[in-house]
Amino acid sequence: MQMISYFGYGTNRDRDMMAAMIGRNNLSGTKGIIFDYELAIQNLEHIPDKVLSTAPAPRSPREIMKTALGDNAKLYIIRPKSGAITHGTIWQITPEEYEMVRDWELLDFGMQEDMKVLGQTEAGEKLTVQTHGSNNPNLSIDIAIDGNDYEDYVVPKEKILETARRVNKEFRERRRCQ
Repeated sequence: MQMISYFGYGTNRDRDMMAAMIGRNNLSGTKGIIFDYELAIQNLEHIPDKVLSTAPAPRSPREIMKTALGDNAKLYIIRPKSGAITHGTIWQITPEEYEMVRDWELLDFGMQEDMKVLGQTEAGEKLTVQTHGSNNPNLSIDIAIDGNDYEDYVVPKEKILETARRVNKEFRERRRCQ
């Protein structure tokens, strides 16, 4: 089976989150980094409030986040910054599982973009990894994160895991009906 090297950062570097998001517990991943992107946290006010014509439903990313997580919703995102390093996990996932990640990260709603970037495993192996984030170096953020010592969850863990499981179930139901 074809596998994708997916770089998960923030919450997505955690095995529990990935399992909830893609619906598979037997995950293979290794610590890794990507180069020239900084990790940041966006609060609800920084999340796009525009409804794209290409969105699967007429809702903005901000509206979706607020409905799911309330007024204190926030998320991790990466943006370009020369010399920066973002720490995360390089997971081996299937193309369909990456579609589940895309769905969770609201890429088709315009919250983030698909990206292929240079990554490196903890063992020093360099490889191209699939991830998501922003290519805008001036993206509005609340704070930038430096280093590997950051909290995986910026919202209550159980709430986000429960939401990820629900979104995964809805994704699978939509696929069955297509």
